[in-house]
Amino acid sequence: MRQSKDVKSLYKSDTMCRQYSIQSNGDTDAVVDPLVVADADAALLAEAVAKNDKIIAALTAVEAVESASRITEPDAEVPKTITSTDMEGEETTSAHPAWAAYDAAQATIAAATDATNQFALVRSLGVQTETLPMTETTTEPILNEDGSESGETRDVVTVVAGETIVNPDYAAWKAAWDAVDADLN
Repeated sequence: MRQSKDVKSLYKSDTMCRQYSIQSNGDTDAVVDPLVVADADAALLAEAVAKNDKIIAALTAVEAVESASRITEPDAEVPKTITSTDMEGEETTSAHPAWAAYDAAQATIAAATDATNQFALVRSLGVQTETLPMTETTTEPILNEDGSESGETRDVVTVVAGETIVNPDYAAWKAAWDAVDADLN
């Protein structure tokens, strides 16, 4: 997916202006023809740049939440604080770096707006459909090299032709996508 640092309005020595939008999979793309700066109406150009800036800000916020969500809680044996003693014998206590990183990540996640969380959900789920193919799982024996049964089995998942089930992620994706589309496109 395109990152916020890669989204730039002006290019070719500031003679062209891209017009970005958010796709239903959460990616950012310039699917509308760019504007030629010298030929574009000033209001249209300002509108395109403002929209791009809004998308960049939204991407930056989502990337911060996505990055924060990848920081895992330190193990229980990692102390919350560490104590250091300087050359004069003075002790100072500070947060353990692993806990400091985790706490900062949790603060970032907690501070995320609804719009940021919806955008993050769209990016994490990708495009969803209302239904999914129905599958069934059967068990079959694992064979030895000589073709005899080994005594172990494996599950085999197959698609049932013509049958579908309701996608449990669709409603959440659709609600999030509708909000992102209305806000950023």
